[in-house]
Amino acid sequence: MPTVVSNATQLRTAIQAAVLGEEIQLNTLTPSSLTYSTVTTLAKFPCFTPLTRTGGYIINGISKSSTTLTDTRIYQENIDGPYAPSEIKNLTLNYNSGNTAIFRASMGSYNLDNLNITGNHSGWAGNGSVYMSLNASPTFSTSNVNFTLTNSTISITGQAQTAAFLQSWNNTGTVNIGTTSNGNIFNESGYNRGSFHLASMYSGGASGSKLGSYFIRNNSFIGSGTTRSNSNRLENVNARVENNTFEAGSYLDLAGSLTSTRVINNTFKTIVGGAGVRFTQKSSSGAILSGMPVAFSNNMFEGYGLAIVNNDIDPSTNNPILTPTVVEVTGASNMVKPGTLAMANYDKLSAGGSYNDSITDLDGIDNWMSGGEGADTIDAASGADMIIGGNGNDTITTGSGADRILYYNPSEGMDTITDFVATGATADTLAFRSSAFGNIGTGTLPGANFSTNPGDTTTFPTFLYNGNVLTYDADGLNTGNAGVTIATFSPTTPTLTASNIQLF
Repeated sequence: MPTVVSNATQLRTAIQAAVLGEEIQLNTLTPSSLTYSTVTTLAKFPCFTPLTRTGGYIINGISKSSTTLTDTRIYQENIDGPYAPSEIKNLTLNYNSGNTAIFRASMGSYNLDNLNITGNHSGWAGNGSVYMSLNASPTFSTSNVNFTLTNSTISITGQAQTAAFLQSWNNTGTVNIGTTSNGNIFNESGYNRGSFHLASMYSGGASGSKLGSYFIRNNSFIGSGTTRSNSNRLENVNARVENNTFEAGSYLDLAGSLTSTRVINNTFKTIVGGAGVRFTQKSSSGAILSGMPVAFSNNMFEGYGLAIVNNDIDPSTNNPILTPTVVEVTGASNMVKPGTLAMANYDKLSAGGSYNDSITDLDGIDNWMSGGEGADTIDAASGADMIIGGNGNDTITTGSGADRILYYNPSEGMDTITDFVATGATADTLAFRSSAFGNIGTGTLPGANFSTNPGDTTTFPTFLYNGNVLTYDADGLNTGNAGVTIATFSPTTPTLTASNIQLF
């Protein structure tokens, strides 16, 4: 039989006396809802006299809509001592303040289910303001924590620094953020990084064994609506990321060795300037990117950001790393739908970084190719490819197949396109993000917004094709010399019309 309590004093007494496997039930029948406001922790208080049991009890709030604990941490090992609950479920943790961890352990097994974590809390002071930590101390020591978080909504605000909500470093245990049937909702707008940073880290960034097993399944990660320099990171771990949604600026950041990483059946709803997945060549701990994910398939990328990006900035110098590297990810049925463009399936995704990269299709399949920064050389060869030159004066060869060349901003122009095909079954397409190109609308460019006469003047956004040069004039007042050069077509000079241009 559970021990039933109805107020904070009874709850504290029950926790102190709890034995292995005992359930403490927070009574919500009379009155219909209860708020426990003076319970600082759900752990047993430290005691020099051994208690009946050092942990393993259950706190059951019955319903998170009717049971609220105010300014109560679940457990913080270095403050609360060794006496921890093993299961917390069916309640709300609401915060008006706080600077300790909501949960911290370096050993044991814990299950958190059906929680609502909300309110204002600055995070664990002195530890990057992390909210939940599965780390040992010092940094390169190992922990052994089995941890599961399911059915919960996290919408806490007030973080003072930039740690992830959950950090698990050098943990040899198994961590489940969501399960095959029950995920969580993370509203990331209230904290300054992502929801998780899961890593095996070694002094100097040296490679080593991948510790622990991580499963991130069926969750919704919702960003702040703006781009961030850091988000949800996996760094040199055994991990499976499956059936999640990353949106509103939230993304997946992969670092270190990825040979035991699986990214399957996720949806990435990207924003302007953002990405779905970022590959980080060198992490802040010094880990060097190596080995693409063992499985990267059936993911959906939609929105106005890039599917993948190649982060080659060295965090120790804030400059690009010395050796340019192109990221190439091969996997079945990764779908990409930029804005309103038709969705297409790409079995290979390639991304350059800050250098003058060379990206070539050598396999003849449909590829998604992004040059990134720099003056890149992109050769799409055969297949129906999607090509994003990015910033820099790029040289683009479309090859055979009906290819799409995308421009997200007018500043990405000054490219050279060598073999654009304007007509026929394999005609290529130029696609421009409508909101950056005059808000003309989406779909095929209207004929009124296209001209081949350099003397034309209009009062609306106009694309001018003069000889072999395509320019864009935002107001159309002096199309002949006021336009921004998008591309020069050479040596092949196609006969472009408005029908070759799409807005998305």
